[in-house]
Amino acid sequence: MAEEDEDESARVCSKCIAEDVLAAEIRSVGRSAECDYCGQQRRRTVTIEWLATRVDPVFQAVVGPAREGFIMRGGRPDFGPDGDPPSVLMNEMIEAEYESIGEDIVSELSGRHGWDVHDGGYDYYDQSQDSYAIQDADSGILRHRWNRFCEDLKQERRFFIDDGAAVLDEVLGPLVDGNWPHGGAIRTLGEDDATRYVYRARPANDDAACRPIFEQRLNRLAAPPPGVAGGGRMNAPGISVFYGAFDAETCVAELRVPVGGAAIVGRFEIIRPLRVLDLTRLEAAQRRLSYFEEDFERLRSYASFLRGFHDEIKKPVLPERETLEYLPTQVVAEYLWTRVDPPFDGLVFGSAQISGGRSNLVLFPHASVVEGAADEPQREVKFSYESGPNEDDEDRPLELHVFFEPLAPPPEPEKRERWQGIFSEEDDEWFSSADSGAGVPPQPALKLAEEGVSRLRASSIRYTFETTAVTFDDWDEPHF
Repeated sequence: MAEEDEDESARVCSKCIAEDVLAAEIRSVGRSAECDYCGQQRRRTVTIEWLATRVDPVFQAVVGPAREGFIMRGGRPDFGPDGDPPSVLMNEMIEAEYESIGEDIVSELSGRHGWDVHDGGYDYYDQSQDSYAIQDADSGILRHRWNRFCEDLKQERRFFIDDGAAVLDEVLGPLVDGNWPHGGAIRTLGEDDATRYVYRARPANDDAACRPIFEQRLNRLAAPPPGVAGGGRMNAPGISVFYGAFDAETCVAELRVPVGGAAIVGRFEIIRPLRVLDLTRLEAAQRRLSYFEEDFERLRSYASFLRGFHDEIKKPVLPERETLEYLPTQVVAEYLWTRVDPPFDGLVFGSAQISGGRSNLVLFPHASVVEGAADEPQREVKFSYESGPNEDDEDRPLELHVFFEPLAPPPEPEKRERWQGIFSEEDDEWFSSADSGAGVPPQPALKLAEEGVSRLRASSIRYTFETTAVTFDDWDEPHF
C-alpha cells in the first residue's frame, strides 16, 4: 500500500514501531523525513493516516469486548468489562515506542467511523471506555472436525470414516511437513543425539516378579512380540511398539507404581537414526505470529488448536476408559508410520504423570526392535542378594547382585543331507537366494546399554496441586 504525502499530518518512523512486519513496510513505502515522535531526522516515515488505514482491518479482526467480571472501580468492587482502552491495545499490537502513537491512531480512526450500536454496530475506537480486549483465537472449525472424528471412532464407526484421512492431513499436515512450529517439530534421534538413551520399565514389586525379567532381560524389557501386545495409548492390540521415556523416573511414573512398589528399568541406546515427531515442541517453540502477516487468523486458529491437541494426546486416562479413549491416539500413531512419506519412526509427547517437562517416547513397529532380543537364551537365576551402605562404607551404593546357573553347551548343528538325485548344488543356491528376500525383518534400532538394568522402588509420590483460595465477605450492592 503506497503512502500518500500529507504535509500537515504527523509522521512516524520505523524505529518507533517495533512490530517486524509493520516496520518493514514503513521502510519499504515510507519517505525520509523527521519523525514527530522521536524527533529523529532522515528516517523512513509514514503518516499517521497511512498507518491507521493499514492497522484498521487487523484491529477490528482481533479486538472485541472484554469479558465481564468483578473489578475494582474507584476503590469499590463492581461488575463490568475487565479490559483496556483501545489505544493501549493498539500500542500493544504495533509495539509502539510512545503511548501517543496509539492514541493518535485511535483518534484518527474514531473520526472516520460512525458506529450505530442500535443497528448492531460496535464502536472499536471509543477511547473513553476501558472495555476492549484482544479476543482468543477461534479454533472452532478445526476443533469441531477433530471432535467429530474422535466421536465417530468411539461411538459410531471404526474402519470406514469417510474423511478420516483428510482430517488428519489437516491437523497434522503442517507438523509432518516441518512448517510448524518455528524450527519444526521433527527431530532425529541417534548416536550423536544428547538424548540417545531411552528407558523402559516393567513392574516388579517382589523377587518373584523380578526373576523372569532377570532370566531374559532383553526379551522382557523390550517391546512385546507382535500378536500378543496389549492395546495402549499409541497401539491397537496385537501391534508391538516400544514405550519408553528419556529418564528412568518418568517411565516408572508412567507405570503408576504405588508407594513401596518397584520396577525393573532398562536403559537402551539408540543405534541407528530415528526420525520422530516431537509434540513437546508445540509448547517449547511456539511460532511467534505477527498480527499483520498474511493469513494471520488461520495461523492463529491452528496454533490455538495445537496447544490443546498435545494436551489431549498426553492426558491421563482412567483404566476403565482406555479402550475407547485411546482410539484417536492409536489412529494418529498409525497415520504417522503408514500414511506419511517417509514414515516416522516414533513420537515424543509430554508425560501426564510427572511434571517438569518430562517426555515419553513411543517407537513404532519397524523401529522397536532390540538387538539380540529374538535370540536371547533364557538363564536360570541361581541366587541374588543386595548390598549397600554399611558401617565401614556409608557411601556404598545399593547394588543387586544376580547369579545365573552356567549355560549348557549349545547342541551340535544337525547335518543336512541333500536329496540325492533330486536337487543339485545350483538348486540349493537358488532356494537360499529366494528365501533371503522374503519377509525381511526390520533392523534393530536399540540395544541394551552396558550396566543398563536397575531397580527403582517408589519411596514416595509427590502430588502437584492447583490451589484456589476461597474468600468470604458481605455483598455490597454496586451503584451503577
